[in-house]
Amino acid sequence: MIRAFIGIRIIWPGYEKLKYEIQKEECIFGKWVESSNLHITLKFLGNTDEEVLEKIKLELNNHKINSFEATFKSLGCFPNENNPRVLFINGFGNFVPLKNFVEETCEKYSFQRENQDFIPHLTLLRIKKLKRKNKFLSLLRKYKDKEFFKVKITSFQLFQSILTSQGPIYKVLSEYKLF
Repeated sequence: MIRAFIGIRIIWPGYEKLKYEIQKEECIFGKWVESSNLHITLKFLGNTDEEVLEKIKLELNNHKINSFEATFKSLGCFPNENNPRVLFINGFGNFVPLKNFVEETCEKYSFQRENQDFIPHLTLLRIKKLKRKNKFLSLLRKYKDKEFFKVKITSFQLFQSILTSQGPIYKVLSEYKLF
């Protein structure tokens, strides 16, 4: 069994600067995502049989998805501002055709389609502790409409997620170029 997911690797040189800006506010604490692990999750597969994963890997080659521009802006949190557990930046762009293709491909191998709306986002921090809630809410307002960066999405990946005591390691099992 391999713990796997399908996603889009994102390279963002400005990540460490934003991380520093947020950390100096001393209002939220937790586990920051390593810059090398930044990604948008299209489908979490979980522990998957290797034979099934090989079939999905081959099937993903059949996509007819075009590359597209994505804009990353606006700081947000899940599930909500009163109980923040994840700090993220929203992704805007034509993600839906790729998300739908991934869902349809995985359904063929008995993976359930996601029931909730797809919200493309980059997870920055898994929040363990909220201190000075007003400062945190002010931080969210400060970055509410801030555009952080734009990037051309030219590929997506099948990842293996290896859990370690230092945090996850994401290994690319296969990469798929967009047209």
